[in-house]
Amino acid sequence: MGFFRVAAMALVALVAVASRFVGAQPSPSTDGTLEPHESGIEVVLASIEKIDATCIFRKDKQMLRNIAQAESNNGDKNSVTSSVGGIWRVSQSVFAATKSASLSVYFSRFPGAFGINWNTATWQDLDKPLYSALAARLAIALQQQEFLNTPTSLDGKLPWSVTAQSAIWKAAFQKPESASALQSLYVAAAQLIRSAVCNSAGVEIAFVLDVSGSIGPGNFNQMKEFVKTAVSSFEVGPAQNQFAVVPFDSVVRPIIKLNDYSNKNSLINAISAIPYTGGGTETAAGLNALRAVVFAPGNGVRAGRAKMAIVLTDGASNSPAQTTAAASAIHANKDITVLSVGIGAGVIHSSYATELGLIASDPKCQNLYQLQEFHDLVQAFALEIQQRTCDATAQLIVEPIVTDGHGSQNLPTPVSVTLKPDGVYFTCVPIQRDAFTSLVVTGREGSAYVYVSLRVRKPSASQNDFNHRISAGKRETIKFTPQMIAYYAPDSVGTARVCMGMHNKVGARSSGAFSADVNVVGGVFKACGDVVNIGSANQPVDIPGPGYYQGVAIGYPKDLRCQWKIRGPPNHYLLIEFSYFNVTGYDLNLASRELSGCSEDADRLDISSLTAGRSGEETAVVCANRKRSSTSMYPSFESSGSTSTITFLTTKDAEPGYGFNMIITALPETKHAV
Repeated sequence: MGFFRVAAMALVALVAVASRFVGAQPSPSTDGTLEPHESGIEVVLASIEKIDATCIFRKDKQMLRNIAQAESNNGDKNSVTSSVGGIWRVSQSVFAATKSASLSVYFSRFPGAFGINWNTATWQDLDKPLYSALAARLAIALQQQEFLNTPTSLDGKLPWSVTAQSAIWKAAFQKPESASALQSLYVAAAQLIRSAVCNSAGVEIAFVLDVSGSIGPGNFNQMKEFVKTAVSSFEVGPAQNQFAVVPFDSVVRPIIKLNDYSNKNSLINAISAIPYTGGGTETAAGLNALRAVVFAPGNGVRAGRAKMAIVLTDGASNSPAQTTAAASAIHANKDITVLSVGIGAGVIHSSYATELGLIASDPKCQNLYQLQEFHDLVQAFALEIQQRTCDATAQLIVEPIVTDGHGSQNLPTPVSVTLKPDGVYFTCVPIQRDAFTSLVVTGREGSAYVYVSLRVRKPSASQNDFNHRISAGKRETIKFTPQMIAYYAPDSVGTARVCMGMHNKVGARSSGAFSADVNVVGGVFKACGDVVNIGSANQPVDIPGPGYYQGVAIGYPKDLRCQWKIRGPPNHYLLIEFSYFNVTGYDLNLASRELSGCSEDADRLDISSLTAGRSGEETAVVCANRKRSSTSMYPSFESSGSTSTITFLTTKDAEPGYGFNMIITALPETKHAV
């Protein structure tokens, strides 16, 4: 005789995750770069970031940023009723010239990169920030004939000198004002941008300086002035930004480590005191010290902070093979971004250029630089480095959540983030496409906006897929399911990249500091459900259930449907012990095939037993209505052809710390006869 018998039972289950997400369609993303009349520094930076990320153009060397400031104060002077060429104020005649066939090498790639057909774009479209930025960049490329692909340096034809850039702006934009007037305006705009103090949550920055004999004392002094200029725009300290300096020639000279100085003046004085030594060019030694000393545990490096290294050299190393190996060792650690900077006309030669490229992190189009002269260091290049390092993106890793299996949970050690008013913080984490991953942000003080995206590296109010407001005492869990990843990042293969931006906006119900803890937890989903053969009696079999990964509860999504078909030995009962942890309650309801036994918001476990040789089917429905956390059931098997089907249906997202698990044991029929 087949029947169901129900009993309460506590069980700790440690199993792998298996699930599938079939929820509602995600909401559309926010993209202010394509909204007419959007303006402000956030949308300017978002537009430039979007262009730079494609590597369609060579580096603009801060020209787009400077021109937006000089032309319209980042759009503050734009008319909202009629087109004036957008934030970058591109005139109708200049816009018409950007459709020149010679520029098709660039705009032919716009449809794939931006979804924009430049041939059909109109001047009125320049009201949208991205269109205006693209028109400005095309105008610069046309003026400098960058399309001829004969750069005078590794990073293109544009100069780093701000005075030289002002002349290009005048010609490219057909400005009627005098050259001197435009130069004054442009230089003032660049100085205004450079004078801003970096307001990030903290960055780890290392300068690796070539002090070999070919540099010379005068050029080395300019190197040090550049480093001091870069440092001057940051607040320095263990809770803010930290700096290291690695001088090298034939050997590594005394290193300034990240935690050596806790205030700006002391750090700048220490940089001034670095001596010029001369000698060979053992670049490998400097790179090895960067990895093994500067960014090694115990020397001040902090979790959850962006790590950047700027390597400055004037030529090839004495040991190319060792340099290649040292660079590869650094790149194996994906959270260190290396900017490779060659100085002087000689570094464009193939052997030098190849080595510089190997030192630079990917993408090379963004991280490989060449300066013609050492005095270029304190021109627009200083602003470039300030911008690149100030809003650099930290990389976090996915960690499993710690739980005892009964509902209590401890998140992994969080990354603590503190932002001053108007401060920003960016971080990215690689996740598996078939994963269910949660980004957990817990506010500790103040309030701020959190922007999240699977498409852009620096989400902001202008570009994001999700946005939340976090305040003290509030925890926001942002879940990423395979369906969401496929929707927002359809071109990702194997892994996708989730990025987050925090902004403590002044005036948006916030005027003080903001602090929060950040965790990323999750695991991999596989096919949901399986056919399980219980071959022997009294041998418990773990059944993978949703919400568990490597022995810990990571949560699971709503609208989940997992189904298992269980085949047991003849003349045995099937003991099904299942655990449903960390819910607000639990209720057990038996019903005969009707599904109405569960309330609208309850997760449901359907168990049916189809006994071979019989025409009927018996069904139990278990509703997660929040009273008990575990139960066991006994569907019987009277012959070898008997099968039970277990279906788990969810109605709500379960946060990390929630999970469902089964252990099934075949028991002799006589043990449970009624």
